[in-house]
Amino acid sequence: MLAPFVDIQRTFAEIDRLFHTPLAAPVPAGPRLHATETADGWALSALVPGATAADAQLSLEGRRLDLRVARKSEAPEGFRPLRVEREPALLERSILLPDDVDADHIEARVRNGILVLTLPRRAAPGRRAIPVSAG
Repeated sequence: MLAPFVDIQRTFAEIDRLFHTPLAAPVPAGPRLHATETADGWALSALVPGATAADAQLSLEGRRLDLRVARKSEAPEGFRPLRVEREPALLERSILLPDDVDADHIEARVRNGILVLTLPRRAAPGRRAIPVSAG
């Protein structure tokens, strides 16, 4: 009867291991993340309401990915704000990526207030022939 729960716990433990972030940890003040693993790598999505691609800055140092999104609270041109409940904010978050992420092919896009990162898995080194020359 407990077997399905053991499998779920193993799945969460694997996610923790991959991203080195305990699931029981307090939610950081930065953008909230959703991480999934695919056959080709991983996908991360971060909630960044009201942000555009120009508002987002991503940087990678070693395995640490830094997200920085400046959220603005502006009324459209020709409008005057009557009530502002979403204040401007700087959302920041750092994530330790798995060892086998192909850093040269990470892609990011912002659409409808969600920043989506595609983190492809680096190809495993396969067996290859080594040419031997005479002499």
